[in-house]
Amino acid sequence: MKGKFTPMNGLLLILGLACLIYYFVCGFSVRFGLSLLWIWLLLGLVLSVRACAGIFLGYSEPTWLKWTLGAGIVLAGGLFVAVEIPILSHMNDECPPGMDYLVVLGAKVNGESPSPALQYRIDLALNYLEQNPETQVIASGGQGEDEGISEAECMRRAFVAAGIAPERILIEDQSTNTAENLRFSLAMIPQESQKVGIVTNNFHVYRALQLAESLGGHAFYGQATDFGLWMLPHYLVREFAAILVERLRGNL
Repeated sequence: MKGKFTPMNGLLLILGLACLIYYFVCGFSVRFGLSLLWIWLLLGLVLSVRACAGIFLGYSEPTWLKWTLGAGIVLAGGLFVAVEIPILSHMNDECPPGMDYLVVLGAKVNGESPSPALQYRIDLALNYLEQNPETQVIASGGQGEDEGISEAECMRRAFVAAGIAPERILIEDQSTNTAENLRFSLAMIPQESQKVGIVTNNFHVYRALQLAESLGGHAFYGQATDFGLWMLPHYLVREFAAILVERLRGNL
């Protein structure tokens, strides 16, 4: 079978190599254990192998398979866009002044130090707490097997070191995911408290608000903090998958 370099084979090869490069850049700069990072490796390998099969072996899918794959890609793409639109629409959310409580969602702790994602959340929460001295804060996040302390304790230390009075800080250190973050944290908030802000990274705000509103009891506001732009493609894909999983679990 004679190989053939076609525009489609070239495009598939470029996309495959781009996915592989992105996988290794994210892995070396953040960590290879990052949730769902393997998707980029798998996609890169599949696209690259398919491109090479076409270029060097002349492989081409039968017509029925091309139509099936095309329809699947269109349907999946439509679903992806439908989910991403509300995610993107909440990426600049800000809490108005005067929140009764500010829930800061946990993220990875490296040893006993905050990861970049968690540090962004801490910094934004500190800025809000300094400007709103009546607001209480709930540091929410348990301790993973590879973390030296709980995410909540890591945040508490940062808040205290920055001058936030210990009596303003509540600790929720049993949660293992976003749904538990919010369920356990909201259980600590009195019913008469009306306004609750949720601090998290911009790509995560929509899902956090949806989970909080499904629990009800308060008016919820998102406080979005920026994160590295180069990591955004991965986190948008991960949020897409996470929202689908939450819906299947009945959390949304």
